[in-house]
Order: sequence, then structure tokens, then C-alpha cells
Amino acid sequence: MKVALGGALGGVGDVGGKLAGEAVERLLGRAWEEARLHAVAYLDRPLNHDLERSLRFSMLVACLAVVNDEAVAEQGAKFDDRGAPPDTFTPDARAWLHGRLGALDELPKGAHGAEIEAFRATLDTALPPRHDPRDTAEAWRLRQAAELAMWVELTQALPGAAIPPGFQERFASNDANSPGWFAYAIAFLRASLKDKPGARNAFFVAGLSALKGAVRRIEEAQTEEAERARGADANTHTKLDELPHAITAQLMAALRQSGVLSSAAAEGLAERTVLALAQRLNPATAANLEQAVREVEHAVEIALTTIRRGERPASNEDAFVDAVLAEVARRTRSGKLDDAAQAVDDGLAELEIRAAEQRDAMRRARATLLEAGINQDLLRRDAEAVAKRVEALVALDQPVRAAWAPALRTRWDAFHKEGRDKGLNLSLEIAIAMARRMLATAATADERGVANNLFGIALHTLGARESGTARVEEAVATYRAALEEYRRERVPLDWALTQNNLGMALHTLGTREIGTVRLEQAVAANRAALEERTRERGPLEWAQTQNNLGNALKALGDRESGTARLEDAVAAYRAALEERTRERGPLDWALTQNNLGAALEALGARESSTTRLEDAMATYHAVLEEWTRDRVPFPWALTMENLAIVEATWGNQTKDPARWRAALQHVEAALEEYRRANAEYHIEKATRLRDSLLAKLPPTP
Repeated sequence: MKVALGGALGGVGDVGGKLAGEAVERLLGRAWEEARLHAVAYLDRPLNHDLERSLRFSMLVACLAVVNDEAVAEQGAKFDDRGAPPDTFTPDARAWLHGRLGALDELPKGAHGAEIEAFRATLDTALPPRHDPRDTAEAWRLRQAAELAMWVELTQALPGAAIPPGFQERFASNDANSPGWFAYAIAFLRASLKDKPGARNAFFVAGLSALKGAVRRIEEAQTEEAERARGADANTHTKLDELPHAITAQLMAALRQSGVLSSAAAEGLAERTVLALAQRLNPATAANLEQAVREVEHAVEIALTTIRRGERPASNEDAFVDAVLAEVARRTRSGKLDDAAQAVDDGLAELEIRAAEQRDAMRRARATLLEAGINQDLLRRDAEAVAKRVEALVALDQPVRAAWAPALRTRWDAFHKEGRDKGLNLSLEIAIAMARRMLATAATADERGVANNLFGIALHTLGARESGTARVEEAVATYRAALEEYRRERVPLDWALTQNNLGMALHTLGTREIGTVRLEQAVAANRAALEERTRERGPLEWAQTQNNLGNALKALGDRESGTARLEDAVAAYRAALEERTRERGPLDWALTQNNLGAALEALGARESSTTRLEDAMATYHAVLEEWTRDRVPFPWALTMENLAIVEATWGNQTKDPARWRAALQHVEAALEEYRRANAEYHIEKATRLRDSLLAKLPPTP
């Protein structure tokens, strides 16, 4: 039987299906083991293709479910990955799976209907959930084998397809909140075997009906259970033919005399159906003849109403509902009351599936329109509207406190990175609006600390490129508010992160003011951060703060006549570069190298020596290997401006017009990007440098 089943599962050309089918078959447990022992006596039974179709259907649909989960996840991440190539795996996988599902029609139908109900009680024990403590190491190994076989089949069917990152983990997931292939396969198999009579019959007949001894044992167990239930429930129904014959005869005679049987027959309700209704009476009711007649008469009225409604569909009802009611009427008319109830349950289950599909389709439609709205709001440059739509998009999956969903934080990171690296002010304005919404909905001290930090980061990044200081002042106030929530004694690392961010904002303000108060405060904030951000505890975080400390020291050194602060700045940058290596993080390495170049240039200007200037120029050229114009245009422009400053300083020392002309070319290139980013502060500063160079160059002949 096992070999025959495995062969049939692979009979439509799917080797993986054969292997997975054998593994799933093994996982059904002791019932299948008993079937194997008795199979020899039933080798002449025909193959049961409904069973094969049910198992194969569950495996393929489980694959389709996991692929659909991937598609939903990709839809949610689509905005963040606009630069990524379009995914082809999920549509190709869907097309292939639909094709394999269609190929199941190649299997001829062949169900057997005997001994089905006796095995219904064994279904849950035959298919234990994946986390069931009855699982053994062998069962776990077999499950992994089934997953692997299905995975191989799926991936080999799509040669050359780029598997999305994380899809294999999703496929093999054991997380109840994010089911993988096996969980889906078992769920679909349960539904198929329990709710679809054809598939259910096929499963039990092909798998277990050969076990005559097992059938008897299960029937005996069910009889014992029924007896226990009757003892616990005085209202348990007993068949009428189990009552004394005299009561049966009296009840039927009374029903005939009252006209119940004749009125039922007039509408096509056979006497055997009325008898089936009477058989539902419990012994106490049946013994009271007058009460029994009233109960059966009422039941006949309900049955006739059911039949009339099913056989005469209402014009305003759904066609599917009419079809279900017609089937209920047909089964009721024939006295198959349990089957009629099952038809209702089957119909309700189908409606649940349709409702779920409609909800999913509605969610996808809303997500698509919200994405379209976000793009329109971007075109209208309405940052607040974009932030609201992003929150509404996230709320489709997390309606409660969507502003604090991980998906919204991912969007914030994307907008901030885009604005920072590509010089897009609108993206930073959106990040500000999103952080403001997070702050408004923060419920705890930690959440207020997080929101204030994100708010301050976005404000500072945008304010650093504007000519005024209002946004940076607001960023400083925001960081100080965060420090009220992030107490050092409670969350030292969060406190240190906020001190680090505060130091950066104070440095920006200090460079735009005449005095040195803000710069001294920036140095103090960074040194405070380093008390908790130690190299041993977090080397990259320590390096980041060392870099920021170097910036504040360099700015102070620019305003002093000596070189001590500048030397300290160089030392801080070189310390940061011990951890910020090019291999570990090329963009961060480039940032610190760029800052180091500025400090070396300042020292070269003070010392009237070209040695430092040569070092600074070499440093900037190395930076430009990572900070390319197409990759990070705004940082590239900053380095080009710094390179212009080195050339200008060298020209001032040597009076070489070629240096001034090279500096002019560099600063003009930087201005192109500054204007594109509408970076007012940098435009003004670079324009002053350009004008000073033009004044030094001799007139063009």
C-alpha cells in the first residue's frame, strides 16, 4: 500500500511529490503502521485515486500558501525596495503550482465509501499538530524529509529563479504565527479529510478500511464513549426502535390519526423521513404520547419549511446559498438529517474561505491604492499626507498602534536614509512627520525616548543643510527631552546614544555661531557618551562617538591659533578608524576618512607645509572611491568641497593658479548637487569659496 501510494503521488511526473507523499504517509502514525501489517490481505484492492489526489492537493496548495505569504510580505516591502529588480520567483512559482494542481485531473477518480464514519474519531490522533508532545525524533526527521522533498521539487521546477531572501526560512517555519509548508499541508489535509466527503472516504478506505480488527476496536471504543455520554446527559437521544415496541406502534398510530403523516406525504415527505424525525426523540418524550406527537408535528413543519426553501430558491439570494439549501432540502427529504446538517456546515466553511479570500483581496486593493496615494503625495510634496498614508498602510496588518509597528520603523529608516544619502529634503520632512506621530502616540518612557531620538535625528539631518538654525535648535531640545526619559542609571546605553546624538546637533550649532560654548558642550556630550559607549562593550558605537568627538574638536581647533585641538581631532578620527574599517562598513569608513582629511587640511594650513595637505588630498581621493556621485550624491558633494578647500589652501601657499583652477572645478561640481538638494547652508558656503577663487584667478585672455 505504501509503495502504491507513493508511486501514485509521483505518477504525474513529480518525484518530489512521491517522496513528500511517503513522508507524510509515515507521519500519519500508528494507524498507517497497522494498515501496512494488514495490507497483504488486500493487495487486490484498486488504487484509491481520491486519496492520492487529496494528499497531493494538500501538498501543492500548502506550497501555494507559503508563496502567497511571500507575495504579501513583498507587497509590504515594495516601497522600500523601489530600486531592486522586480521579483519573478513568486509569479513563476504560482504559475507552476497552478499547473501541477491542474495536472491532478490526470488521476482517474475512484473512491470507496465503506467504513468511513468509524474512523472519523481517529483523525486528530492520526494527524497530531507539529508541536504535539507525542512527536518523536523519528517523526520530526520525517517531517523535515517531507519539507526537503517538496522544497527540492519546487526549486528544481524553477531553474535559475532568484529565491527571495528569507523564503526558505519561511517555507520551513515552525512558528505558529507564521506557518511553513508542513503546517499548511497538515491543515489542508485535515480540512480535506474532515469536510470533503469524497476525500474523507478516500483517505479512510485506502488507508484504514483493510483493518477489520482495528475497525471493530474503534467501533467498540465509540460505543463505550456513547454509553458514557448517555449516562452524563439525560437528554441524549435514543433511536425509537430501541424503545418498547408498544410505544413505537402508539406513536406512529397517533401521528397517522392526527394527519401528520398524510400532510407530510402530500408534500412528498415519506413516512420513513417522519420516522427518522421521531427517532430523534429521547425516551422520556417518546413515552409521553401527547408530547411526542406535538414534537414530531413541529419537526415535520420545520422539515417541510426547509424543503420548500431549498426547492424554491428566493430571487434575491446568492446562487451559492441557494445551491446549499437545495442540497439540505434533498438530504432532509430523504431523512439524512446528519448529512443535511453537514451540508450546512460545509456551506458555512466555504463561505468562510470566500470571506477570507475577499478580505485578503480587499487588503491588497487597499494597499495598492495607499501606495498610489503615497506616490501622489510625494508628487504634491505633502510630507504630512505621506506620513498618514504610511501609517494607514501599516495599519492594514497591525491596526492597533500602527505608529509603533516594526513595519513603520522600517519605512522611517528608508525615508531617513534616502534623505540623508541622496540629499532629498522631502524624504527627511516625511521622516520628521512620522517621528512626530510616534511621539504623539508613545505610551511609555522608553517609547518616548525612542521617538524623541528619531525625531531629533531627522530634524538634525535636515537642519544641517539649511541656512537657519531653527530645526537644529529643535533637535537639541528633542534630545534633551529624550534624556529626561532615558536615565543613565536605568538604561545606560540608550542614555549614551542620546548623548552622542546631542553632541552632533550641538556641533552643528557651534559651527554656525561666533563663540565656542556650543562646541565645548558638544565635546562634553561626546565624552559623556564614551563613558558608557566603551570599545569593549560596543566597538562600532564607540567608533561612531569617537568620530563625532573628532568633529567637535576639529571645529574648536579651527577657532584657535594653536594646533592642539586639531591634533586631538586627528587622534580621535584615527582611533575611530581602528574599528570603522573599509571592509566592515565602507560608507562609515569614508565618512570618518572625510573628516580626517578636513583635520589634516586645517593642520596643513596652520603649518604652511604641503605634507599635511598631501595627506588630506590622498584621504579625500580614497573617500571618493566609496562615496560615488551616483551612490551617495550629497556626501560626494561634501568631499568635493573639501577637496576644493585643500587645492585652494595649497594654491594660497604656492601661488599656483593651477591649484586654484582645480579647486574651482571641484567646488562647482559640489554646487551642482547642493542646488539639486536645495541645501541652503552648503550652497552659501560653497558659493563664498567659489567667489574667493574667482577673485584670485587672473582674467581669462
